[in-house]
Amino acid sequence: LKNGTMSRRRISCDRYTYIACLKKNGLDPKDYEDFLKVLDENLFFRRIPITKSKDMVDQVMKDIINTGRQIMALNGKCNTRALSFTCERPKCEYRDLCLAELQGLDTSMLIKLNYERSEHSGNEDKGESEPDN
Repeated sequence: LKNGTMSRRRISCDRYTYIACLKKNGLDPKDYEDFLKVLDENLFFRRIPITKSKDMVDQVMKDIINTGRQIMALNGKCNTRALSFTCERPKCEYRDLCLAELQGLDTSMLIKLNYERSEHSGNEDKGESEPDN
């Protein structure tokens, strides 16, 4: 507002964005606690945090770094894990494995139950197999 304070009108906003604006303008969020409670009543903007394990965060970072290296080495012509809504339509046969690896879970039983080792993968010496494309 012209007087240097933030508006307390009923607005479409969430608590966290409002607090960020207060701080950006050098204002103290404690002075606006009454209005922040009003913002908390807005169910549309309610934030519910999802906790992520350290293993999952580490795996996502490894994927990001690996993807960057592959893009640099192969000029963007190589795909890596790319979980998205398309994994469900039609359901990708490796989706569950990707999700388990992403979460840092032991995938040995999942692989044993759901996959067969290919005779022509070329990786039998290393104890690895590649999916048939």
